[in-house]
Amino acid sequence: MPAISLFFMSLFLPAGGGLFAGAEFNAALYGLPKVEKSESGRGAGDGKKAKRRTEAGQVMPDRAADSSAEKLPPVQKRPKSEFAGSTGEMAADASPMDDYPNVVRVSDFGAVPGDGLDDSDAIRRAIASAEGKSGVRVVFEVGTYDLFTFERGYAGVFAENFDKIMIDGCGATLILHSGGSQLVFEKCSDVVVRNIDFECADYPFVGGVVTDVGDEYFDCSVSDGQNILELVPKAVNLYDIRKNEFIPGLDIYQKVDRSVENLGGGKMRVPLDKGGAKPKKGDEVVVRYQVYGLPAVSFSECSRVRMYNVNVWGHSGTGIQAQASSGVSLDNVNVIPKNDAVLMTTTADAVQFRNCRGDLRVSNCRFERCGGDALSVHQMYWAVSERVDAHVVKLKYAKARAGFDLKAAPRKGDTLDFGSDENGLRSGFRSQVVSVEVDEREKFLLVELSRALPDRVDKGAPVSNASAQPNLRVERTSAVSTRARGFAVLARSVEIENCEFISTLYPAIIMECDNRRWFEGAAIESASVSGCMFVDCNRVGVKSGASVCDGAKFSESTPSEGWVHNSIRVQNCRFKSCSESPVLLNFTLNPVTKSNMLAD
Repeated sequence: MPAISLFFMSLFLPAGGGLFAGAEFNAALYGLPKVEKSESGRGAGDGKKAKRRTEAGQVMPDRAADSSAEKLPPVQKRPKSEFAGSTGEMAADASPMDDYPNVVRVSDFGAVPGDGLDDSDAIRRAIASAEGKSGVRVVFEVGTYDLFTFERGYAGVFAENFDKIMIDGCGATLILHSGGSQLVFEKCSDVVVRNIDFECADYPFVGGVVTDVGDEYFDCSVSDGQNILELVPKAVNLYDIRKNEFIPGLDIYQKVDRSVENLGGGKMRVPLDKGGAKPKKGDEVVVRYQVYGLPAVSFSECSRVRMYNVNVWGHSGTGIQAQASSGVSLDNVNVIPKNDAVLMTTTADAVQFRNCRGDLRVSNCRFERCGGDALSVHQMYWAVSERVDAHVVKLKYAKARAGFDLKAAPRKGDTLDFGSDENGLRSGFRSQVVSVEVDEREKFLLVELSRALPDRVDKGAPVSNASAQPNLRVERTSAVSTRARGFAVLARSVEIENCEFISTLYPAIIMECDNRRWFEGAAIESASVSGCMFVDCNRVGVKSGASVCDGAKFSESTPSEGWVHNSIRVQNCRFKSCSESPVLLNFTLNPVTKSNMLAD
């Protein structure tokens, strides 16, 4: 099994020079708009009540139409950026208005920005009015819109089966007042979401200094601007409140069913699992009321998706998720805190692409203070539950505790990969899907294949979908102060260029197939990491402290000899306050490292 560590030249940087001058992120360097601090770290929905825009089933009168509203505000340019390769401008509008001629204004359906009333129904009716039409542009006005209620039980706004639909925020902010998703697209094509922000009324986390520790609790003095919610705490992490970054040493996930108690005077009592880990008196911590949850914005089984000039200020769960979708592009999409009083953004990953296909592109983005990975790209493994004959197998979802995700199921015509004789996670024997039958009751797929399976493929063998391996390109994007990894990516091809990673608790870039715990794959054909900068990454020190690494986790029955990935190249990268061997490629056939430098 090839292993590689790097020989680095020392790099001298002038005092105060460039991005290595300190670990704190400077937004001005990236040309991102400055966010003015508010007096409170809470969301813009602070103190609002869930008022509806209807009374006795009657819709309030719409405002008079404003003829000047036909002229949309111009796209504003960002200040000049010092980031290498960046133009410093907002994403260009590459979506001709001629492609979206059917304009629907949410104001015509009673949505009024800034009044604190529930806009959910008005926005939903606006979108519903365009059903069956192609080229729909849903237009907002500058201001805040409040979402108190849900469609289908989980979506503030839901769009399904649209061909060419644009959400044109024009500088609007959607504020979510309870758990769920703000914007959900299913089975839509040519989707554009632009010039809009997403926020939650009450952030699902709180931080402060531990003042007392008991047998099954600790007391905490909450820092200024934080809101104490009497909810069940799901996770506790050490956190440097002054630097606004996660620190290693305590990462508690618990099953306690008791709620946080507001003790008054800015103090709270946090229950803990019996016999579990505890913070120490004087520790600074952040408490999450939620870890995994529905994304703020979701694209499911969609094609040709573009998001640009979008901010997610905070959310209970993942920020943006695309699953079983193809051709997704994010440009100037930021998951960032609104001000210094906000300790986190999302409680899980900032952005996640799962079981996607085609080309995925992320450019000019910034992901900061997220509770999971900044960017996660993977597909989910299936496993053989029964070999019926040489051409037919029953497949179960490998991550059994996650249920049965039919959106991840292979389709007729897909090519499945059953691994190699020596290594079950390495690309090996492939066969095309002739047919798929679903048994939802017993939770398995009956799959017929074009080629006869080799004898070694039997119960427990991992199965990946070669047709659901996308091509990923990430450029001029930053991952800052993540509780987990920076980029955790698995795709057919991976290109990461001119990106920056600052203060990640775990590796900044990891390419790891996992058939033991998370069941995420699949093996990479080629990957390139170039021109990137790494500062204080992998503070926990896993994988020998590497900032960039590959990896593989096997079940007991899976053969694990030799390499998994075909080719990974790391070149022209710089590392500061990282380990002396910041690149570790133990599971790659052709690892290449070139012209990387270590800075002290």
